[in-house]
Amino acid sequence: MVVPGRGKRVLVVLVGFCVLSLFVVNLIDNEGLSYNYQEPLLADLNVYCNHPDSRLTGAEGRLSSKNFELVGATIFIRHGERTPMGTENLSWNECNTGSVVNQLISRYWSCLHPVAISLLRGLARDNKKCQSAQLTLNGVAQHKKLGKFFKYRYGSLFGRDTEIISTQYSRTIMSLLSFLTEFKPNWCQSEKPQFNLTATTHNYHFSKTTCDAVDLLINKAPKIDNSTWTIDLAYIKNLFENKNSNADDWDGRKNPETIADFIRAKYCPSKRLPKLCMADHGMSEQRDTCVTMADYENFFSTYNSQFSSRAHEVNYLRSRYLAAYPMLIDYVLRPTTDTRLKILSGHDIDLEAVLTTLGNIQDVHVPYASRLVIETWKRPKNPTRFYRILLNGQVLVIPHIPTAEPNTNVANLKLLQHAEFEDYMSNVQQSLFSHKDAFSPEVYSNLCSQTYTEQLLEM
Repeated sequence: MVVPGRGKRVLVVLVGFCVLSLFVVNLIDNEGLSYNYQEPLLADLNVYCNHPDSRLTGAEGRLSSKNFELVGATIFIRHGERTPMGTENLSWNECNTGSVVNQLISRYWSCLHPVAISLLRGLARDNKKCQSAQLTLNGVAQHKKLGKFFKYRYGSLFGRDTEIISTQYSRTIMSLLSFLTEFKPNWCQSEKPQFNLTATTHNYHFSKTTCDAVDLLINKAPKIDNSTWTIDLAYIKNLFENKNSNADDWDGRKNPETIADFIRAKYCPSKRLPKLCMADHGMSEQRDTCVTMADYENFFSTYNSQFSSRAHEVNYLRSRYLAAYPMLIDYVLRPTTDTRLKILSGHDIDLEAVLTTLGNIQDVHVPYASRLVIETWKRPKNPTRFYRILLNGQVLVIPHIPTAEPNTNVANLKLLQHAEFEDYMSNVQQSLFSHKDAFSPEVYSNLCSQTYTEQLLEM
């Protein structure tokens, strides 16, 4: 006997089961988790990845007052999306940058430093084989998008005297050139400003002199190394470490920091977490071959806590001040040239050094293709300079600085007067090093010396 309606209900259940099965199959595979699976960790990772398809907005170059005019800007950019640090046999479509690199070299070779051309030529091949920490096609797209956005905010400041500086890495050079192709496409044919490279590849990229204290102080700060694994997460190291290396470095991937970077760098192009446990993995298989979502959440939470603890420790704060000093003094407060626009292409540690010194300590790394801008504003016919600081389009405030003009709208505009900025730098230096004069080359040279640092650490 056929029960009325029962056949339809069975059919609906079967169809629903099939749809759900297809959804699960599409959601989870042996490469990891799909982008559309919403977890708090994935939301954080997507912010870090800063995918070029995401909407770009920001308050740069715009001030809600007609009493000030924009007269200058120093733009610090982090390179775009890259492959993992260290060696890894990866083959991605995103690494096939040959045609892009060849176009950049062909178009701008006459304005580039020979070292920059040499570094770029290493990527001028049409294949998918990835190099260590190379810029991806997404990284190129991120900076083209940013260049186009900034063209209408700071394009009028561009000129022959514009300072264009990159660190000595292909990913920062390529990011900066990608930015310029949209920001000022004919910069090398018309204004022809000089494209410079930094002199050092150390933890203080934009310093014109050596500063041994930076590394000494970092070494005294809390470590994130092979010894900082928690017992419950140590198996993750076994899954991701480079078994062919015994070194606890980017290549060896033995510590939480290097593995966190590896996971993020692999996630960003694909939106898939590597080695994520599939639905049909039994408990006995887990920890031998894969990582559960819960353990991924726990791992990044633990690592972020370690990162934050180090970022707030006094010796690390000192190292960040010494790294940021040349960027803030030489390019903002007391520049050696009168150029209105400076564009510096560097790394997360460069932007974070400046942010830390300005009282905005970052508890996680800034995203790929982040931009930190320090704008210079003036009133008409008034020489007093004011500054406004923006990170990824958001206006920042330096804490504990009362405005010198309480009866005006300067505070509401979040503008910082030049004298206030210099006083702030002197106070930070005083609190960290017991030296008040922040603008004496002799003092900075002394702070950077190994002798002074060793004495400081003994106090």
